[in-house]
Amino acid sequence: MNDKYNGWTNYETWNWKLWIDNDEGWQERVIEAANDCGDVYSLSQWLEGDCDDLQDWFDMPTTGPFPDLLNAALTRINWYEIAESIFEDNDIEVAA
Repeated sequence: MNDKYNGWTNYETWNWKLWIDNDEGWQERVIEAANDCGDVYSLSQWLEGDCDDLQDWFDMPTTGPFPDLLNAALTRINWYEIAESIFEDNDIEVAA
């Protein structure tokens, strides 16, 4: 089964990046994190941690069908692909 979506790994990855790109405050925070992290892998780890922080902020229930479905979707996100695109889209140099 091929889950590619609009050139991205899957819908979940495309959707997360779409939200970053369309929220000015979030985009600025992510660009700042990219500059601070200095490399794609570190930014991908930061993005995944940021997602965990957002889940805590929404104070979602931890059991039931909705958290199960949300967590299943979140595990499909290709954080590395998003991080790569942030570096490329914003001409951020990867630290040597």
